[in-house]
Amino acid sequence: MATALKDIEAAQVLRREGIYSLACFHAQQAAEKAVKALWHLSDAEPWGHSVQKLIGDLREVDQGLWERMGEFADKAAYLDKMYIPTRYPNSIPDLTPDQVYKDWEAELAVTYARSILEEVKAILGSKV
Repeated sequence: MATALKDIEAAQVLRREGIYSLACFHAQQAAEKAVKALWHLSDAEPWGHSVQKLIGDLREVDQGLWERMGEFADKAAYLDKMYIPTRYPNSIPDLTPDQVYKDWEAELAVTYARSILEEVKAILGSKV
């Protein structure tokens, strides 16, 4: 979870500096790492990078965690779109990520990731 908190901090700094594509990526990373912390709490080994799938697959790991995190599926789906195209110039025809991503997208990504982190922190606080 500590790394997730550093990623959300990095996302906020990058957004303030106008580096929106990487702000979006670090927001996605923060959410991914936070959800993976829930897997580790249940002594399970997470696999993959899709935040939406990691949340969905919690159903097989811990029904209570899945029920609590299920409301974040749409936010997770938005963040999943920030995993590859925010970093690779060849993922967007004729443009680089810096030319495509805007402040509103970074703001939304940070907001969504922060909401996931807050819920995970609440869960971890109640279980640790």
